[in-house]
Amino acid sequence: MTTTIPTLILAGNLGSGKTTLLKHLLEQPDGERITAFVNDFADINIDAELIESHDGSTVTLTNGCVCCSVQEDLAAAMVRAAERGMRPDRAVIECSGASRPANLLALFHTRPLDRRYHVDGLFYVIDAFHFSKLDYASTEAAIDAAAISDLVLLNKCDLVEERALASIDATLHDAQPTMKVVRTSFCRLPTEVVHGTGRRMDLDDARLADEHDTAQLDSLSYEWSEPPALARWMEVSAALPAGLLRAKGIFGIANRTDAKAVFQLVGKRSTVELLEGTPARRHAVIFIFLTGTVSYFELDAVMARCGAHRRVLRRNAFPEHYFVSDKDLS
Repeated sequence: MTTTIPTLILAGNLGSGKTTLLKHLLEQPDGERITAFVNDFADINIDAELIESHDGSTVTLTNGCVCCSVQEDLAAAMVRAAERGMRPDRAVIECSGASRPANLLALFHTRPLDRRYHVDGLFYVIDAFHFSKLDYASTEAAIDAAAISDLVLLNKCDLVEERALASIDATLHDAQPTMKVVRTSFCRLPTEVVHGTGRRMDLDDARLADEHDTAQLDSLSYEWSEPPALARWMEVSAALPAGLLRAKGIFGIANRTDAKAVFQLVGKRSTVELLEGTPARRHAVIFIFLTGTVSYFELDAVMARCGAHRRVLRRNAFPEHYFVSDKDLS
C-alpha cells in the first residue's frame, strides 16, 4: 500500500525565521529524505559541502534531501517529485512572506495533490522582536494565519524581554485560546516536534540532542496489553489535553486481526488512519508536550478510559518510546 507523503508547511512574515528553520531541516533531516519547495533556494544559503549536485531549479544534497525552486506551478512540481524514482519521505513547503496559508491548505484537497500528499502540519513563525512594529493590516494577517496553524513559533525570543513576550502571547491567545505557541531562538525546534515521534524502533536511545530544547519538552508513552476498540479510542482522542504538541501511535483494533490504526497529532491537527492487511506488532502511543503544560495525572486518567497504561515516567527526557518504522506504515 502506497501512503501519501506527509507535508509540513512553513509560513510567516518576511524575516521571521522560517528559512532558518527550513535550513535546519535540510541539513539535519533525522534520517528522512526531504524534498523542500521554495521560491528561491539561494536564500537558504545551504553549506556548499552539503550540495551533491545543482541542476537548474533543483539542488540535491549529500544526505538525500532535495530543494526545488518553484516560481510558477507548485502543484506540478510536487507531482513530479512524488513520481520520480527517489520518492521523498517528507515534503516541506516554505511559503513566501506575502502568501496566505489558508489558500495553500485548500490546494491539498484538490487533484492531483490529494492522492499524493497530505498536510502533516502548518507551522507559523512570528518575529517576536518586530511584532510590535507591524502595521495594523500586517498584525491582523499574522494573527489570522497563526489562528489556523497547528503550531506557532514565537521566534527571536532571545532579543525580547519577558514582559513583551507575555504581551504577544496574550494577544495571540485572545484571538485563539487554543493556539499552541512555542518560544524559540534562531527557530531551534527539536526534531521530535518537527518530524513527529520517530520512524524507527528505538527503545533506548531517544534523548533530545540539545539541552536548551530538552528543558522545554516532556513526553509520556502508553501501551495496551490488548488492542482497544476503535470507537472508544476516537472518544478518548477527542478528550486529550489541549497542551499536547505531537503524538503518534500504532495499535491494533479490537476484533480486527487484519488491521491496525495509525494515530497522528500535530498541534491542533489529529488523524486516525486504518491500515488493512498489516496487523500491529505492538499497541502503543507517545505524547510530546511543553514541560508543565500537561498534567501527567490528567493524561493518565484520559488514557485509562481506553485501557492504556503509562510505560515510563521520566521528566525532561524522552523515555522508552515506541518509534515507528516506515515498514510499519507500508
